Amino acid sequence: MKKKDVIFLSIASIIIILFVVLFSVFIGGPMHVQGDSMNPYLEDGDIVIVNKLAYIGDKTPSRFDLVVFPYKNSKNTKYVKRVIGLPGETIEITDYVVYIERNGKMEKLEDYYGQLLGMSYNSIANYGPVTLGEDEYFVLGDNRYHSSDSRSDDVGLITEDDIKGKVFFRAWPLDGFGSLDD
Repeated sequence: MKKKDVIFLSIASIIIILFVVLFSVFIGGPMHVQGDSMNPYLEDGDIVIVNKLAYIGDKTPSRFDLVVFPYKNSKNTKYVKRVIGLPGETIEITDYVVYIERNGKMEKLEDYYGQLLGMSYNSIANYGPVTLGEDEYFVLGDNRYHSSDSRSDDVGLITEDDIKGKVFFRAWPLDGFGSLDD
């Protein structure tokens, strides 16, 4: 190979690596799902793509979005949970059924994601009621018996500043490859 070709390939490689790193840090990137708290929708070992720009400007999380946020006890650990309660709402869980106050009365949340997939360490049948602040969100894992989420003191309610992105695509396993936006 000529010296010119080596220099060109080296510069091209550096530019590609720089682009990938900057894209992952500022725009979006992969995340490895660990644990069973999001079963059956996401499983242990899945690789998902996170859009870090999903909630920029006027865009805010919607009910049922999959959001990523740091675990309070370890900023290096990221959690994926589903948004259930939005700012200003009152949430209550009675016998594992989620209720949200609408028009002054508690109504059952039609939640097609939440699953009761067996016993675990964190089966909280009753919670609340709790009224969310202007910037607070209530998140749950889909596997409600096996999820550390807003019902737990170590996670609690999360704020919009806590949310680092929206999970929108599954890259692995290949049989689940595709968009996660409903």
